[in-house]
Amino acid sequence: MPRTYIHNARLLMAILISPVFSLVLSGCASTVPVPMTIASAPYYLDQPRIRPAQINPSTEDQAIAHFLMGEVAVRNEDWPVAMQHLTAAADLIDDAVLAERVVHIGVYAKDNAHAYQASQRWVALAPDNVEAWQFNAMLALRVNDLPQARTAMRAILALTDDAKGFMSVATLLAIESDATLALQRMAELIVDYRSNPHALFAYASLAAIFQRYEAALHLSKAALTLKPDLSAALILQARLLRQLDQTEAALALLEKALLTQPKDFELRSAYALLLMSSKRYPQASEQYQLLLQQAPNDGDLLLSDALLAMDMGRTVVAEKQLRKMLALNQRSDEAHYFLGRLAEGSGSDAAAITAYQAVSEESKYVLEARLRMLHAMARVGKINDALILIQQWRANEITDAFRIRFWLTEAQLFREAKKTEEAFAALTTALKEYPDNGDILYNRALIAETLGQPLVAEADLRAVLKKEPENASAMNALGYLLANHTTRYQEAFMLVDKALKLKPDDAAITDSLGWVLYRMGKYREAAIFLKRALILQYDTEIAAHLGEVLWVAGEHQAAEMIWRKALEQTPNDTHVRDTMRQFNVPF
Repeated sequence: MPRTYIHNARLLMAILISPVFSLVLSGCASTVPVPMTIASAPYYLDQPRIRPAQINPSTEDQAIAHFLMGEVAVRNEDWPVAMQHLTAAADLIDDAVLAERVVHIGVYAKDNAHAYQASQRWVALAPDNVEAWQFNAMLALRVNDLPQARTAMRAILALTDDAKGFMSVATLLAIESDATLALQRMAELIVDYRSNPHALFAYASLAAIFQRYEAALHLSKAALTLKPDLSAALILQARLLRQLDQTEAALALLEKALLTQPKDFELRSAYALLLMSSKRYPQASEQYQLLLQQAPNDGDLLLSDALLAMDMGRTVVAEKQLRKMLALNQRSDEAHYFLGRLAEGSGSDAAAITAYQAVSEESKYVLEARLRMLHAMARVGKINDALILIQQWRANEITDAFRIRFWLTEAQLFREAKKTEEAFAALTTALKEYPDNGDILYNRALIAETLGQPLVAEADLRAVLKKEPENASAMNALGYLLANHTTRYQEAFMLVDKALKLKPDDAAITDSLGWVLYRMGKYREAAIFLKRALILQYDTEIAAHLGEVLWVAGEHQAAEMIWRKALEQTPNDTHVRDTMRQFNVPF
């Protein structure tokens, strides 16, 4: 074995068997909260890799020492010390992988000077590595070395095609926190490529990422002037037009492009998605059928077509596509979740439970699937099993947002089972864990009122408004509470009136304002708001309120018509029946 490899093997072995290195590796799974846990840090903070390299025996011990001290500093998120030692190790060893690691650590630690220095070493040791040149270009711009940035850009384009080359640099610049500076750097980088449509498209994409929509639109048009059939630029331009509330122009653009590029899969996919998001369901369905002719087993297409069918009420088609996804083993979690939704919609709670159970823990739908499954279990009489499950899941859950949802769902299950006191107790326990959570406070307030505890309800709602002064739902609930349980009608009116200004088309808030006006004795104004609320959303409680106002105002026949219409739709509605009973009106 040549001497250089002997020494490199010694270096590798020294690192691998070192107790300190074991700590480094275990540190990769630690959960340091600031600024980012190692477990969730980018891939380049994972364990280092060392490959054979030219090592001078006299520097071997120094390299090992610097490397290990640097990795311990990474574990402790002591970035200055980490960069000091890892840079020193990289200077002693001609190893591209170690140089790469220093670059990635430096970028993460925002140590641009050392990261740039390491990137220069990286491209020197690995001149055919596109990623090395991409980071070199970005870091050269950060340290204002424009000539080197342009050199790096030329190297990138020599190693890859124009489309990938320019977009790769734009993607790196997209992580910059200063949008103006990032766009300026991109402009400097492509100054020699202004006649290249791919350069302009990459620049447009970066502008769009930073929400500079007008600039992005101008650049995408410039790219299309140079290359009219550049599909990516056409799609970007359509999305920008939609973002700028020019949906008709966006649709016309894609429709025209498809006349000359009818086989362009990405173009037609974008057109179908735009039609779907614009609620033009029949036209979107036509496009998805054309796409499925091209790719009948594409899981993404099948899912989109299934969701579209659900929106159109075509449940048989939706189920067919979802089951095909399962047969193809594509997007299975989504298929199970939406099959559960379909089953719920048809009243098949048992089938829904089975479907939701099949959603894996890794799925983004797992929480919604579990919550829906719990409600389905309650509906089939398995509420005790549902409560056991929800407590188990909450105990094993570390994400606060998920734990809070489980607490709220537990309370909701108790309420649906007419166990109001248990619901109140659950949320009271939840508040010990999350004392300032607005959702928990708000929901406990609603329950407290039904339990005859208006003072608790008022305190909870005021706590919500102290933290969230523009919370329209809390304002509305507090105003309604005051109107029903106190004589502070003016305060109630001010709260609900402000809530309605925040949500002018909210039926519940409109109903509350009408009810407050009724409590103030302003029957005519109250009826106006209650009628509007009923138009916004037909609801039996609103109907009960409107009927009561009309009855008290002397319009008995109109009141009875409102109540009886509500009972035709919901014969056993307690709001309407209690109100009619209050005025001795027969059902």
